[in-house]
Amino acid sequence: MRTHARPSARRRRTLLRIRGGWSRFLAPAALATATALAVTGAQLPAPAQPTRTQAAADTLPTTFDPKAAERVRQEQCLLDGVLRKGGPAMKEVARAGLLGTEEQLHTAADPEYWNTTALSTAFDTDKAAADAKLDELSGRRSVWQQSLAVVTPPPPYTYTGFQWVADKDNPYNAVGLSGWCAAQFWKQEDDFYANPHPLAGKESVDAAAAVYNARYSPTSNEDYEDRQAWASMQFMHGMYADDARLFLQYGGFPTVAPAADSMEFRIDVENLKARFASCAYSSPPDPHQVLGEEIATAHRVARRDRRAEDPAGRHPPRRGPGQRRPLRGLAGEGRRRTGPVAAYGRGRQTLRRAGRGQDGRRQEGRGAGRRRPGRGRARRRAPGRTTP
Repeated sequence: MRTHARPSARRRRTLLRIRGGWSRFLAPAALATATALAVTGAQLPAPAQPTRTQAAADTLPTTFDPKAAERVRQEQCLLDGVLRKGGPAMKEVARAGLLGTEEQLHTAADPEYWNTTALSTAFDTDKAAADAKLDELSGRRSVWQQSLAVVTPPPPYTYTGFQWVADKDNPYNAVGLSGWCAAQFWKQEDDFYANPHPLAGKESVDAAAAVYNARYSPTSNEDYEDRQAWASMQFMHGMYADDARLFLQYGGFPTVAPAADSMEFRIDVENLKARFASCAYSSPPDPHQVLGEEIATAHRVARRDRRAEDPAGRHPPRRGPGQRRPLRGLAGEGRRRTGPVAAYGRGRQTLRRAGRGQDGRRQEGRGAGRRRPGRGRARRRAPGRTTP
């Protein structure tokens, strides 16, 4: 007898028809279970528990060195300024330092420019290139005059007026190229290493001084640390703008800090990030040592945000042969789009030609992916034949 059931289903039906079929299989199973209970003392063995691995959250946090962090911020600010104001050779050194390791950052931003450093060598290279370019531009005047040396100048020019190229007619002067090359000669190397901290205005300094004089005693031992911190705020430089802001915000030097999970803590961290982004790389005065967690959090978040973008301001790297452009955005960054909508934007014709339906599933069959008759174009009818 033929049947369309699967072989396994036929075997199950045959087994049910045999008298005592289930009992043959149940008897050995019951015997094995009774034996296991007798051996284990009427207790089934417990299933094996997976071995617990140490989670990432269990690792101890790394220590934060405020002095080392301040040095990193100072060097990054220096190289950022070089990218804006330096020549081609200096910019290459700055890019290598910003995109390299911390040791490469220290090497590229060595502030002792009076010695032979990477930046000082690049500065000399750029200055020599600017001097050579200025000489080249100045020599173009004689070349133009040779081409204008004619026996009879056209009217209304004089002989000298036609051959002489005035400064106002020099195209290099008109576009500012000659002036830029000449300015490189007068550029001082120590300008790159000037203190970049924004200074506070007179009104802010006076307001901070009034708060200091009203709160702290000039002779009390309890205010000794505060007096030292106040003196350091204006030692060999003017009062920094963000130092004055913090002093006025707290009404003096802070003695307590907000909790790490509070809104005030988050606001303080964002303000410190703005401070560091303005090249005020130094840590704020903290004589009572209560702002350490805020400073550490702001520094780490700022470094993480800096790694997320190109710090050297370069264009995205070129794709090699066979590489595709990654999807942009948080969800698709670095990933390649797959699935039936890989050729998105081409419409339903792309899916139909690829052998897929409008739902994205691949169509099976001989005619998958072909245009079905009657769709799009009208079929040609034979002459004299009418449609019923």
